[in-house]
Amino acid sequence: MEALVEAAGRLPPDQVAAFVIMAVVVAAGCVVGVAAACVRPPAAGAVVGRWTSPLPHKAWVERYYLAVAPVWIGILAVVIVTRAFETFTPAHYFWVCAAIVALPAASPLLAPVGGVEADAPWWARHAFKSHVWLAILTFVGSYFWTHYFESLLGAYYTFQAWRFNDVPIAMYPAAHAYFTLYHTATNMALRRWYTSPTYAALPRPLATTGTWVLVAVMSWVTSIMEAFTIQGFPYYHIEDRSHMYTVGAVVYGIYFIVSFPMYYRLDEPEEEEGEAAAAAAIAVARSKKSDVPPPPSALAPAAGAAGWTLSRTTIDALGATMAVTIMLDFWRLAVLAMKAPPGSTTPAPGLAWASSALGSHAAA
Repeated sequence: MEALVEAAGRLPPDQVAAFVIMAVVVAAGCVVGVAAACVRPPAAGAVVGRWTSPLPHKAWVERYYLAVAPVWIGILAVVIVTRAFETFTPAHYFWVCAAIVALPAASPLLAPVGGVEADAPWWARHAFKSHVWLAILTFVGSYFWTHYFESLLGAYYTFQAWRFNDVPIAMYPAAHAYFTLYHTATNMALRRWYTSPTYAALPRPLATTGTWVLVAVMSWVTSIMEAFTIQGFPYYHIEDRSHMYTVGAVVYGIYFIVSFPMYYRLDEPEEEEGEAAAAAAIAVARSKKSDVPPPPSALAPAAGAAGWTLSRTTIDALGATMAVTIMLDFWRLAVLAMKAPPGSTTPAPGLAWASSALGSHAAA
């Protein structure tokens, strides 16, 4: 213990405080992001230890995302290993990233080929709603949240690129492709946890705590993994790598503390059944007051395959991104306050992406 204290004493004060605040932010993020997904009774008749969704169309989309991931990751690996990017123009960056996202993005059109949702229009298929949810996350993350890495870490892309809000446009489709993989993997992990005998046997508070821990660990591992793998790309400038693996990992982890459990809810059968049961209870209560029997439709079971509407999907994703944005800015203010010189006033008021100090970081 004394050795740990001595080692901590050698760290810069802002890094020591970063770990303390990180724990607080992670805990708060779990409460915000997990609340809608973690407090649930064990599903009646559920398959124990299930990895994939019981809905054929959602299970097919998850398998498809996993199947195409090695292909587009392989394309990026070839570009990095061969250093082909050294000759890239802005158009090359854009079209390579557009090509990799085209593989998962084709899922709404290919779903009928996979034998699912053949009778549903493409915009009502789970695959399309999945892309809408993740596209909103990708856009907000790239357009707004990327600037937190700059304001907190001095980390930014320097390659020649077409830019939108000083973020390389190529990064928008690239992030979307990665998010399909991350959220599919964590969907399966959460589902395995929710259908495990351990989850069913634990008291609700302990089961909920277990979900918080699982989401926090998955978020942390994902952010650390990206922080290390980005090192292979020389046109990503990082002023302080130690901060990248502490403060920066928290910034990126906050994305997923909210998005992992909220994305899981999309078209998940247990969510639909729970809402249908609540609606039926309300209908029965109202009928008792008015002596008018509730309509049969109010007592019908959940629609199951019908799932979420496109408007609900959009609103849910926007709500998730707003929660992340609030948490990120609280984290920014906390970190900058730690780094401020003694006696200074509140540092850097305002939002990271609205600062007049932000300029283009494209290489000359």
